[in-house]
Amino acid sequence: MFFSDRSLSGHAPPKPPRKRKHDSIELVQSALKYINRTRWLWIGTRGVSYWLWKNDWLKAELKSHMDQERLIGPNELTGTMEILDRLFFGGLLHPHVLVQWRSDMGDQVGITTFDSDDNGNALISLSPKRAALAGQTPTQAIISNLLHEMCHAYILIYACFGECERPQCKKPHPTYIQKIGAKGHGRAWQMLAAAVEARANKVLGIRVDLERVTAAWTEYQKSGVWPSNGDVQRLFGGVAPRDQEVLPATVWFDLS
Repeated sequence: MFFSDRSLSGHAPPKPPRKRKHDSIELVQSALKYINRTRWLWIGTRGVSYWLWKNDWLKAELKSHMDQERLIGPNELTGTMEILDRLFFGGLLHPHVLVQWRSDMGDQVGITTFDSDDNGNALISLSPKRAALAGQTPTQAIISNLLHEMCHAYILIYACFGECERPQCKKPHPTYIQKIGAKGHGRAWQMLAAAVEARANKVLGIRVDLERVTAAWTEYQKSGVWPSNGDVQRLFGGVAPRDQEVLPATVWFDLS
């Protein structure tokens, strides 16, 4: 059987992914195969990372109100990203991503930047001031925000972003806006975030919310693009983001 070295989009197939080489949707579809395995097979293939999470972080969650600085200091933040990377992204992120606390972010709770001059690496910055959704602890909110930004990092590092010179892979082409988004929360991010969120809520034992509805609203405000009817069914349970109530943050904490 003949196997082409190019995908239907004309990009290299993401097996394994290479930096800035892949169509964003095909890249995410490849990641979903890793994320959406059956629960026990999922745990079995990630054994050490999963049990590190269960043994260390769930116990830390129970005492987080007593020991927050130890729980989410710089070293713990990096360690947590590495565990989450192995659980959800096949270990493809932490060799190329740094994560830090940053106190000068204003109202932003997280941002991910890509540096093409730094060997194509990414930097995730999280604000120590964070709004937790109703029912979330500070730790759950930080894990949710970290996973949100890790989804951005995965796409930023491995999706094409126009390096193939195809017009549809560059701003402001409508295909780029639909897939990547004007604010980075286009269809590729929503597909990846929905899968990570669903799996995390099943296996981590904590409430995880990547704020996908809020992201869809901010994307619409910038680009005027809503998810398609098909994606509303697949990604939002059949309820369009415009019809969902965006809950305000109810708990603020400051770890700076």
